[in-house]
Amino acid sequence: FKMAGMSPIVVRIGFEEATLPVGLYRAMAEAAPAVELIAASDLLDKVRLVKSSEEIALIRAADAICDLGQQVALDLIRPGRCADRLNNQVRTAMAEACFQDHPDMPFVVHADVGLHDDKKRIIHSEWATWGPTDKVRQGQILATVFSAWLWGYSGNVERAIAVGEPRGRQRELFELMVEMNEKAIAMVRPGVRVSDID
Repeated sequence: FKMAGMSPIVVRIGFEEATLPVGLYRAMAEAAPAVELIAASDLLDKVRLVKSSEEIALIRAADAICDLGQQVALDLIRPGRCADRLNNQVRTAMAEACFQDHPDMPFVVHADVGLHDDKKRIIHSEWATWGPTDKVRQGQILATVFSAWLWGYSGNVERAIAVGEPRGRQRELFELMVEMNEKAIAMVRPGVRVSDID
């Protein structure tokens, strides 16, 4: 841009090339040909690595909403319960908690209690596994995902829930999962690469 009697002003705008669709990038470049678009994903990723106390509080609040969803699901899961209604009840409880505890913040909540159905060969996702007449059955493994987005910060809780006492292979895999989780937690410390823990 150039103003009378002044040197030209160079306008640079950083953008996230890791997530910006190509079509949108082209539209931006065409709409503002005098603007220099600079890839800034690396810079933004480095800034995001360090959270302020306010950001940490928002992440914890989003996680608390997800913990609530998990607890409501555990309280409601019983053989014979309508699966579709179960998801709706959990989602409603999470939304009500957001309205009550964070009335001035935009939010999105998601509750997905999915079942393992051998006939469908699908382990997860309410829209792929639950039908309107499906009911929770004894012996099922439910894959649960609860997520909350609160003022731009996300929380998430994912668990596998056995309907009834897990036995045989279910119990074996559960105990293995707990053991591996405890080993991973014991390895976490500054300087350790996440890929090494994995």
